[in-house]
Amino acid sequence: MLRVDGLSKVYGRRTALDDVTFGIAPGETVGLVGASGAGKSTIGRCVLGQERPTSGGVSWNDLPIRRSLWRTGRERRWRRDVQLVPQDPRAALDPRWTVGRSVAEPARNFPGSRSVLETFELVGLDPALRHRYPHELSTGQCQRACIARALTPRPKLLVLDEPLSALDLPVQAQIRDLLAELHRADGLSYLFISHDLVAVAALCARVIVLERGRIVEEAATADLLTAPTHPHSKALVADTPVLRYGPA
Repeated sequence: MLRVDGLSKVYGRRTALDDVTFGIAPGETVGLVGASGAGKSTIGRCVLGQERPTSGGVSWNDLPIRRSLWRTGRERRWRRDVQLVPQDPRAALDPRWTVGRSVAEPARNFPGSRSVLETFELVGLDPALRHRYPHELSTGQCQRACIARALTPRPKLLVLDEPLSALDLPVQAQIRDLLAELHRADGLSYLFISHDLVAVAALCARVIVLERGRIVEEAATADLLTAPTHPHSKALVADTPVLRYGPA
């Protein structure tokens, strides 16, 4: 479904990504882990079409993702099928709009989208909150609203870019449980970008480890946690109190 092939990205003299290749099948949950600056979010931006690769590329159902083709019918389907859940939910919601308007916005471009009330129910938000503004909601409620907005066009893949990092620990657990339930119910695929191996282990069946822009290990979650092979993977596992693994 999603194919990243030989992806490289250079900013001036700094190489952010170097020959990154992986794929995601329908219904698969894949974690992308590594230290800060490893290139995780750059991969996410390339998958979403927000960054132009220096070399290599990204394809969706065998369609190369190119900015110049966004106006074609097949590109619009990619824009519908691949949605972002951001790191900072407050910054991602327009402060001048009610939450309901933000959640409904994708429906303007994608016929057959879910209604605001349907997406609010899916993410466990009180429908009355649709009339409020982001500053009137908690950070956790804002993140649920961002997830609701991502679900509006009925996507096939969510790119989750550090979606828990702005939340306190109890709310992180609630959002993890919500994402696990959405995967079970809808068969959504996830590209879960995080430095938190505990969260990745709870949600993802497969893990990709990045170091300095390169993939150094790719394995099933159970295998990575019990028998990592690369020194960087071993260090990540050793520093993480993982209590369980695999998609919930």
